[in-house]
Amino acid sequence: MFHEKRNERKNVDSYRKLWRWSHSSSPSDDAMQIRFPHMEPVIIDFMEWVHPYMNHLSRNVYLQAVKTFPQVYGYLYQKTRRQNTLSYIIKTVFSTGIGRMMKLINEIQPAIVVCTFPLAAGVMSKLKSYGSIDIHTVTIITDHTDHSSWIYPYTDQYIVGSRSVRDSLIQLGVEETRIADTGIPIRPLFSQSIEREKTAKKYGLDPHMPTVLVMGGGCGMIGD
Repeated sequence: MFHEKRNERKNVDSYRKLWRWSHSSSPSDDAMQIRFPHMEPVIIDFMEWVHPYMNHLSRNVYLQAVKTFPQVYGYLYQKTRRQNTLSYIIKTVFSTGIGRMMKLINEIQPAIVVCTFPLAAGVMSKLKSYGSIDIHTVTIITDHTDHSSWIYPYTDQYIVGSRSVRDSLIQLGVEETRIADTGIPIRPLFSQSIEREKTAKKYGLDPHMPTVLVMGGGCGMIGD
């Protein structure tokens, strides 16, 4: 969420990364603070706020499913990648918590809502379809591929990580004017120069050997 520091009106950005469970800041927050220093980011954990009792359970189920049954998870992911009956059922089941979301919106009075979590985008779209709100809603797709879980009819703007994802969304029926391929947001820290030899020594690396940094999402899980 973002609210103005100069006066009492609150301009809100309510969002959460896919399977991001902490309340720490994100690159999107850093970018907003650089571009709009008069705004103060306020982060809302969607699952923690809307589904406080399911939050811990669903997190554990997700982690165990990915680690123990990756083939099943991969099958369901691919099976619901395009809009179909199964993806519609899953969206309907998880697009709950409208009352709690509406309570938050009435309390904060946002000018814009930015979602980096599919279920949050789904609830916002449902509220707009009911005519309960008329708030500009932006979805930042934090994957390097498209998936039906991100696509909702009342999302005003999509921010994607590449042109290929943009083209895929267009094929899925999203209007080109609603998509901006800006790249995946990263922290400004990655743009800073560092002393190679000093850093290599700190982490026990050979300063003369090319070094690649590998990072993983989904709670940081990377296979062996």
